[in-house]
Amino acid sequence: MVNELRPVDRAVLAVLGRLLPAAFRERQQGEWASDLLTLPADTRLRYLTGAARTLPSLRAQVRRGHVVPELEVGPGLAAGFARIVFFGLAWPILSWLLWVPFRYYAFSVDDRLAAATDPEYTIDPQSVWPFDVTPGWLMIVWWPPHLGAWMAVLSGPFLIVAVTVFGSLLALLGRRARRRVVLLAAVIVGVVGAAATGVLVALEISDNGFAAGFLGAVALGLTVVKGLSTRLRTGLVVVGLGAIALFVAFHTGEGQAMLGWFQD
Repeated sequence: MVNELRPVDRAVLAVLGRLLPAAFRERQQGEWASDLLTLPADTRLRYLTGAARTLPSLRAQVRRGHVVPELEVGPGLAAGFARIVFFGLAWPILSWLLWVPFRYYAFSVDDRLAAATDPEYTIDPQSVWPFDVTPGWLMIVWWPPHLGAWMAVLSGPFLIVAVTVFGSLLALLGRRARRRVVLLAAVIVGVVGAAATGVLVALEISDNGFAAGFLGAVALGLTVVKGLSTRLRTGLVVVGLGAIALFVAFHTGEGQAMLGWFQD
């Protein structure tokens, strides 16, 4: 089984095996080799690094005759990136789908505007569900989807930075060893993103949804990554198609009317 591995994997296993008691060496190398054969190439180095870190406790367990637990391997680089993209897109894209197209068509905003005889007639987005049925003291409940929808509509560098920050936080914050690094990176990128957004707003520059379309294509492309759960693949498809729908809205007459209504 060891012979089926890449030369570099065999070399690392040989070194690790030399550090184990001889009576246990062959068995453990066989288990490691079996695990490596089932892993994608981009996760094998992480697995071997984890094996090296556990050598002291492994030797102690062997001497005491304890059963050696299996090593847990974290997601590979591509799988980790897929999680970041999904978590980062989920809030703005799902918020946009609910806050803009759903409200626009479910409450016949398009038909009401078309039927109006007064060319100056408008329908305030704040007068459409859920604002029209929500008491003032509960309005704070709707701020997350409202802000998420604006984040998606602004698109451009702001959306890319937001996806990077929120996606990284949600995907990696649970790993204590990386928590401070991730928080620091999020703060730095967030400040840069806020500055870039301020410049774009001041210059009234829009990317016409190209950032959303790009991120949507990336999300759909990541569905082919090995090792992803069915739930994550489905989520990537949903947010990917939603982001591409936002891009299409920027480039169709009906979509521009819908976005114009929301931005008013």
